[in-house]
Amino acid sequence: MKLQILLLTICAVTISACSSSTYKPSASETASAARTVDALNSGSVSSTTVAANSTNNPFSATATPRYPASQEPVFTTKVANTPTASNRLTVGDVLDVNVFKVPDLSAKDLTVESSGNISLPLVGSVPVAGLSISQAEQRITQRLTQFMQSPQVSISRTNKAIEKRVTVEGEVTSPGVFPIKGNLSFLQAIALARGLSSSGDSKNVYFYRNGQRSIVDLDQVRTGVMPDPQLRGDDRIVVIRSEKRVTVEGEVRTPGVFPITDRLTFLQAIALAQGLSDVGDSRKVFFYRNGQRFLVNLDLVRNGTIADPQLLGDDRIVVMKDGAKVKEKKILEYIPVLTSPFTIFN
Repeated sequence: MKLQILLLTICAVTISACSSSTYKPSASETASAARTVDALNSGSVSSTTVAANSTNNPFSATATPRYPASQEPVFTTKVANTPTASNRLTVGDVLDVNVFKVPDLSAKDLTVESSGNISLPLVGSVPVAGLSISQAEQRITQRLTQFMQSPQVSISRTNKAIEKRVTVEGEVTSPGVFPIKGNLSFLQAIALARGLSSSGDSKNVYFYRNGQRSIVDLDQVRTGVMPDPQLRGDDRIVVIRSEKRVTVEGEVRTPGVFPITDRLTFLQAIALAQGLSDVGDSRKVFFYRNGQRFLVNLDLVRNGTIADPQLLGDDRIVVMKDGAKVKEKKILEYIPVLTSPFTIFN
């Protein structure tokens, strides 16, 4: 029993000697770390701001947006939207409903309401939007059979509504074709698609109108730097996948390549990798950018002594092993092995 206690005491002293908890950076080390972060942040690229009243700005608040033809080979072919089938009834259609030999149950100039219904004598409100004319006739006939025998119903469309639609696709949460009811702005169309996905690039949103393409910075529209224009029928919005990525590897819990969706800092990237592993060295994190390597002290960033660097595309973070933590872990693994032979004397 005494020998077992002695071994445990030796292990505890060794672990204490390996521990780095008493570490305190020197003033020169702190200053050097701050210079490193300043060098990293000085390489940040700010987005180009377009004045709201610029004559070259397609989102001009004082005129209808104009979209110059793209010189790039990507997306140069105009894609026609699939037309609504001509025999489908839509909101705004004007109909004449005739019940054979029963003029009191017939009606003229019925407009399909925003709810998709029309109102008829006796049977009341009947949903018809989305149905073909023959399907609508059958539905009204079924309603009338409750009041008369073998009704004969015919429908004629005297005026077809022109339904305007906008297409939102690409890196959005719910891509789709959305109707333009009244006024619909660019931001409202993005909202109908439930916003950008995690990999959507808000600074490169393609906007198509009449076969021409414009590249829109969604962030500038959101902040009011660029106006939020009204959409027209057959406008098309395509959100491109962000190509900016940061790699986090080494002694982290979940190494990987993570997208930079808007702004991503050094600490946020470490958090995406679920933090350092048990043997990760927070004072020895290598940061690679444009072929250069920087040494970053994660502890100083965490406690606010130095700034949290902003990341750029293709940045790479590598967390090294802490030698003292590796030794400490090995000792803890051996403690059961060292003490187990003496348990028989207890």
